[in-house]
Amino acid sequence: MFEQGSFCEFFSRLTGFQPYPYQVETARMLYEEHNVILRAPTGAGETLSVLAPFLFGRKTLGLSRLIYALPLRSLAHGVFAEAKSLAEKIGLLPRSVTIQTGDNPDDPFFDTGTMIITHMTLLLSRSCF
Repeated sequence: MFEQGSFCEFFSRLTGFQPYPYQVETARMLYEEHNVILRAPTGAGETLSVLAPFLFGRKTLGLSRLIYALPLRSLAHGVFAEAKSLAEKIGLLPRSVTIQTGDNPDDPFFDTGTMIITHMTLLLSRSCF
């Protein structure tokens, strides 16, 4: 069950600011196991709309892994840096966040990290899961 107040408090501690209404709604929909397509302008906080609910729900929902696939390798590097920063804030181990790209093969089987950042081409080319 999604607890909006608890999520907003967690989000504020994690990021230093209150979530936008669309970030709360995205989290609620993810918790209710809906598929979500999020359209937002660059810099609007769409990455946090995915990472914060996952980090919040790791213990409450027993989530074990997030695979975040982006359309471009350059975007994967930016999300990787943000994910590592957030993971450090809540005390996750340094290897909890991995990146799997052609030039950074940290997690070739998508089985090492808790949060695995990659791009679509590599995700689609892996048939091991």
